[in-house]
Amino acid sequence: MKRFIVALAVGALLVAVAPARAVVAVAIPSAELLESFVPPVAATAKGGPFFLLNTDLGIEHSIVSVAKRPENKPWCDQFDVGQCPLFYAEAVVQGQSEVLGLENTASGRTYNYYCGVHQRMTGALHIL
Repeated sequence: MKRFIVALAVGALLVAVAPARAVVAVAIPSAELLESFVPPVAATAKGGPFFLLNTDLGIEHSIVSVAKRPENKPWCDQFDVGQCPLFYAEAVVQGQSEVLGLENTASGRTYNYYCGVHQRMTGALHIL
């Protein structure tokens, strides 16, 4: 429990120093055990910005939307045909990765996503 509280404090501190007006999903230490990004539901404007901030030391995390898109983005090559995610953030071991592809989201909708490395680790993004 003590480690969990410290992890939340570290995650909160890093969110506080993120770029102004940036919305972040934080992967905190032991996030894959918690099976959730922090916060579990984030919100941003259509088109973003939205960032993955990985504070989980030595553990790689990414963001992959459950919703699919046509195969016309650079990241689509990493996925099977017909499985290209609507939005995507490249895996980082520690640091920040911008979520790409938010220009095709729709206002008023909530999109589920997961960690491409730890598929049980999930979150949701609401588009304002």
